[in-house]
Amino acid sequence: MILAKAVGKVILSGEHAVVYGIPAIALPILGCQATTKIVENNQRGLIIKAPQLDKTYHLDEHKIPYSPIELTVINFFKKFNLPIKNNISLEISSDIPISSGMGSGASISTSMIKALASFYNLNISKEDIFEQVFEIEKIYHGNPSGIDPKVIVYEKPFYFIKNVKMEIININAKFTIAIIDSGIRSSTKKVVEWVAEQKKLSPNKYDNIFQKINNITEKLKDELNGNDITKIGDLIKLNHYYLQEMGVSNYQLDRIVTVANESGAEG
Repeated sequence: MILAKAVGKVILSGEHAVVYGIPAIALPILGCQATTKIVENNQRGLIIKAPQLDKTYHLDEHKIPYSPIELTVINFFKKFNLPIKNNISLEISSDIPISSGMGSGASISTSMIKALASFYNLNISKEDIFEQVFEIEKIYHGNPSGIDPKVIVYEKPFYFIKNVKMEIININAKFTIAIIDSGIRSSTKKVVEWVAEQKKLSPNKYDNIFQKINNITEKLKDELNGNDITKIGDLIKLNHYYLQEMGVSNYQLDRIVTVANESGAEG
């Protein structure tokens, strides 16, 4: 049996704006993970079991179209020129909420590729894993920034500018992050497409918002290297304000933020 895991992620600042070349800061969440287990069995073919999606895939390389989960495996075999292995099952599980902005898709893909690499005794680099996961992210998100797979594969906090810079950052500040699940599920791809439509309709408005978020992220990067929690919290509050202006928040999320701040949260 082979077992491989991958972490989740959160974005502290720059979400959505990062798609347009604005910097973002994202952190790995080590306590939330996706797991892929590979077991050999007596069943014919390669089977992928994803009980949380209520799906079981019987891999057929002649089937079109593939789901992203199937394509993760197909692309792996193609990249390393391997025949599809019969009589094995990939069993996927995850405690990362799906469609919640925590990188569940990238985490599942990463755990699958790591498990397959281990099964075939391949010395695969993190950059190889990133590139394969990024291809799958294009299916999930349409126009992804790449920040999810980068943070998840390397398990490091990153300052990120799409197609320009991916820089591991130092965080000397000591603070606790509470991750609150609203229970609302949302397709990142659809929201990214909606923002793109709104930007076409109101380019000056969105360029101004993106510039404000750019300034917040640059300041936040510096503050994380220090230990002024109040300043860090204020910047995160301001980032949320501009997400509201962008139109990607809603009443439930805003209420969670208000209650958290009234209860003593710094940001």
